Amino acid sequence: MLVIKKIPWYPLALILGAMYVVIGLIAGAFFLLATLTRGEGIVAGVLYFLISPILYGVIGFVGGAILAALYNLLAPRIGGIHLEVEQTDS
Repeated sequence: MLVIKKIPWYPLALILGAMYVVIGLIAGAFFLLATLTRGEGIVAGVLYFLISPILYGVIGFVGGAILAALYNLLAPRIGGIHLEVEQTDS
């Protein structure tokens, strides 16, 4: 059994930031589609589509950094995440 004792903040922040950029693109596309089908607020829909991936990415990056810091603070006191792994011959 392996235990995660510490999570480096920067790689976690980067991966969560990248994942949130993708979520922002999807959310922005839905918002843009909604504004186009209604025929009103097209400029707002385009702006949201352009800005949402950036905002979502920043929020994901900051959130990842905070989560890693909290994990690193609490894991020594509570105990880290236990992983059960198995090596296969492939």
